[in-house]
Amino acid sequence: MKNPKQWRYTRQRAGRLVKECRYQRPRIREDDPAALRKEKRAVQEKIRNCCFRKNPTDRAELMVALMGARSAHWVLTYDEDHLPLRYAQVQEDVRRFIRGLRRRLGRAFDYLYCIEGKHGDHRYHVHILLRKRDVPDSLVTLCWPGGGVKEGAPVLLPGKPRDGFYRLARYFTKEARDGMSLPLGSRLWVASRSLRDQLPPPERGKADSGEIIVPEGATGVLPYSVTVEGGQYHYASWIEPEPRARATYT
Repeated sequence: MKNPKQWRYTRQRAGRLVKECRYQRPRIREDDPAALRKEKRAVQEKIRNCCFRKNPTDRAELMVALMGARSAHWVLTYDEDHLPLRYAQVQEDVRRFIRGLRRRLGRAFDYLYCIEGKHGDHRYHVHILLRKRDVPDSLVTLCWPGGGVKEGAPVLLPGKPRDGFYRLARYFTKEARDGMSLPLGSRLWVASRSLRDQLPPPERGKADSGEIIVPEGATGVLPYSVTVEGGQYHYASWIEPEPRARATYT
């Protein structure tokens, strides 16, 4: 009796975020109808892209997840007296801001930021994630040289159990690098090296089945499945529940 086709999996973790896919790769045969051939190619493409790091938004989502849901989302703006004329000046202001924080804290810290172009009120501004336990609010206001500081939307929206880190990642990568919003070739977002180093490599291997088990209490659950003749692809991402604080006894 012929053995059934082997299931394989790829799993990516980033903090509490887990992204996993399980699949049986379909084979394209010469006698496949054109419509079936197209469906199989679509499944093969999803399998090729299942490392979860293929585009800037996917990679930004992993960085946001590493920063964590309790991070503060700051919007650093400019007043009339400090309005920059060039993108390079904004980059230098952000570097000065990070150097100033390091100097006052006496240590390094993780961060993730993006510079937004001249849309809306036609002023450059910066979105940056900083962990509250690392950087006091007062230092953010003190060290930003542009003049304006305010808190943006939370990393995860309260009361929205389906919300995930992808929403903010999309926001961080929405600017166009067209020479107008941002210079051609500029980076959509920047993460500290210490943050990038915390991302583990994807886990890959053989699986007993195509079932992806999402733990009880997980939020931001996003499932997807597609089946074609001779192949299947199942995907799910979720945010694991926060670990319960250990009880202390006296």
